[in-house]
Amino acid sequence: MKKTLNAFFLLLALACVTSMPSSVSAHSMDRLHEHLPDNKYRITPRPLQIRFTAPLQAGGPIGVVVRFQAISGNTTTVSAQQQWAGTSNDQTFQYIKAYLDSGEQIYLKPQGQKRWRINTNPGQWIELHYYIPANRNADSSNTQYRAILNKNLFHAVGHLFLVLPEDGMTDLVNVNVQWQDFEALNWRTAQAVAANPQQNKYEVLSKSALLSSVFLAGDIHLHETLTPYGIVRVAMQKSDWLFSDEEFASLSRQIVQSEREFFGEAVNPDAEPFLISLVEVDKGLDGISIGGTSLHNSFAMFANPAAKLMQTDFDEPNTTIGFVLAHEMMHQWIGHELKTSEDPEALGYWFTEGFTDYFSLHVLYQRRLITLENYVAMLNGFLRNYWLNPKRNIDNVSIAHGFWHDRNIERVPYQRGFLIAMLVDQRMRLVSDGRLRDMIQKMLEHSDGTTSHTAASNRSLLFNLQNRVGKDMGKHIRAVVQRGQTVDLSLDMLSPCLSLYKEAMGDFDPGFDLDRSEEDKRITGLKVASGAYRAGLRNGQDLAGWNISGNARVKSNVSVYTDKRGTTKTYEFLPVTQTTLVPQAKINEASSCSTIL
Repeated sequence: MKKTLNAFFLLLALACVTSMPSSVSAHSMDRLHEHLPDNKYRITPRPLQIRFTAPLQAGGPIGVVVRFQAISGNTTTVSAQQQWAGTSNDQTFQYIKAYLDSGEQIYLKPQGQKRWRINTNPGQWIELHYYIPANRNADSSNTQYRAILNKNLFHAVGHLFLVLPEDGMTDLVNVNVQWQDFEALNWRTAQAVAANPQQNKYEVLSKSALLSSVFLAGDIHLHETLTPYGIVRVAMQKSDWLFSDEEFASLSRQIVQSEREFFGEAVNPDAEPFLISLVEVDKGLDGISIGGTSLHNSFAMFANPAAKLMQTDFDEPNTTIGFVLAHEMMHQWIGHELKTSEDPEALGYWFTEGFTDYFSLHVLYQRRLITLENYVAMLNGFLRNYWLNPKRNIDNVSIAHGFWHDRNIERVPYQRGFLIAMLVDQRMRLVSDGRLRDMIQKMLEHSDGTTSHTAASNRSLLFNLQNRVGKDMGKHIRAVVQRGQTVDLSLDMLSPCLSLYKEAMGDFDPGFDLDRSEEDKRITGLKVASGAYRAGLRNGQDLAGWNISGNARVKSNVSVYTDKRGTTKTYEFLPVTQTTLVPQAKINEASSCSTIL
């Protein structure tokens, strides 16, 4: 949805020009403002060049040069972002230097962490030189948002590696990206901005969009597919994926096209290319790891080789690459084009994350990218994870404070928002023949009065929802969002397509100290309230063997010696301690589902 700006016009009365701050010299005014007819002025975006220089050998540091023009006053302050997406910037920039076009080095005066001041004159070209060192950030999903640099790959998001000037009469920049000497390493390159491979390609965009852009180079596969909405570019790190390049590229194209059709985007084959990157992380992890983030005209995806494309062995949508792709693409509308004005922004995650999850699953099913059975399994995963989340009743302010520090808290707005979206969508279907998508599209068009520059407050969102579902349900939704009240689901809300029922479930818990029992060869740490105790296990029994499922819905068994002769007895039980009645769905009348789900 982000569009390249060909020009940015600012209407200025002549009186306003004379009232500009004194720190902006006449020279910079002449350069930044072109006088047009009828007392209009054009602000020229600041020119900015980013140049990457390949390491002398794979695995060495990559050189970065940021070249810009000073625009005001006698000094220019430059800085790097210290934290983004819950991740700190580990680049020390200890070798950062500044130069004039003449090659003369100029002094960078430290102004705090990752912030410097330079003595400059308006119109002067400045170059910042620094390095990104080789690192192990791909070894863990906790550091994947930092710049990744190893013998096979460079992958970085602007937020955590770019050093940019802070000052500016406009947030717009005119960016050019260059890659030097990467051919010598047989590395291919890709980026989301100025995507044309020609070296003289420039793109006008906001500074915030530049920071939210992905850059990568390395031993990667590149694929391009033309859609009615422009080119979809896929950059995949070479790895032992469980799917082919063609399968990933095809699914990516289908999701991008399906969601643009879903939101009624105008057909435009000449639109800016959309870039999707897939990078390997957590290679040694025993399990599945998938993550991603929506960026400017792109999204970056991270996964380990065990990740599956669309099929899953679990009832959780975040164990498939396809669902994460759909979620991150959906953020181009909900989260980027339409965001909340809440501060901190986590106060609005019930909408930007939860509604995004709901529509992602909806589009995957409606566009036949998943089966009805897949839909039900994923829906049941959302229901189960919400009802078994020990923090599901936390209030919204506590979510904002604990979001980056507690995994259970982090999941609440996703789960809570998903169920609110489902409640509203189904109520609108029953009482007005409308759907939740209609409301979102009106908000995107700024036509319902609840948005201001595409940003909506929680208050306006809740008021808008209440207008669609009525006072009673609107009051309940407000209590869910603000105070953490448990969502009240009607068991017939999805009928006749699906019927809902309640099933006793619990979190996985073997019921005894499994590690110590295995070490001591006898049952230890048994919990009286556990399924294992109810099945007959007791502390002190000699342990002969065990087979305990990680799925709390599948029965496990433990074998113990019952006497000195070595006779064994096997006890079967569900590996849970406490159970909760959880709503679950089953298919009832499949023929009606296309109009209900």
